[in-house]
Amino acid sequence: QVLPQIVVIVDELAEVIDGLPDENAYDELRMYLQRISNKGPVAGLHMILSSNRWVVEHLDAVIGTQSSARITYRLVSSDESETFLGRHGAEELNKPGDMIFMPRRNHTARLYGAFVSDEEVNAVSDHWRAQNVHAKSIADFDLSFGSEPETSPEHYQYIKAIELVIENQQASTSWLQRQLRVGYNSTARIIERMEKEGIVGRPDHVGRRSVLLGRDGHPKPASAMRPVPSKKSWWPWAR
Repeated sequence: QVLPQIVVIVDELAEVIDGLPDENAYDELRMYLQRISNKGPVAGLHMILSSNRWVVEHLDAVIGTQSSARITYRLVSSDESETFLGRHGAEELNKPGDMIFMPRRNHTARLYGAFVSDEEVNAVSDHWRAQNVHAKSIADFDLSFGSEPETSPEHYQYIKAIELVIENQQASTSWLQRQLRVGYNSTARIIERMEKEGIVGRPDHVGRRSVLLGRDGHPKPASAMRPVPSKKSWWPWAR
């Protein structure tokens, strides 16, 4: 079964944060953003956050998530640029459409955005309305991931392992053990859990596993999968 691709869009995040009634509401918002960003891509759930203005405490709500790509126009100060991109430069942008695109960590590109008219925006909106797509509340999604508490070290270790496997497209137990710096048995349990949850495939005759998700978090087409040979094709005494 093909999972639906769901995109959660939060427009004017700074205004949303300013309108929160108390600190508890802010903590709850951060929790939802982090859960969607960390776990969503594996399940086909993606998120776009945008705002016309940023302050450092608002940026913290975004930087606290593992956002895969970032785009910024001119920011007010070098501190905001450093917080958002990890480098200076966004404070020097000045031409209309001048932007910095960061597709992944430590990689940036200077781009110019195209002007989009109100007519084009309305045309896209009308197209989506015609698809009969209904908005859902965040409460409609089950974002639980395993049985351990979401604040436990094991939970964050598993999320980090998923990010490493998807980003590097490797899934051997020995390689992941070196990356996580944990015991072999713990790493083996993580790999087995990934297999059960459809992130990696079964091991082949030399113990290699295919990563079933691409770097975008989407399932790979069947043609991109490395076949796992049967025992008869390689096991000498099974012939």
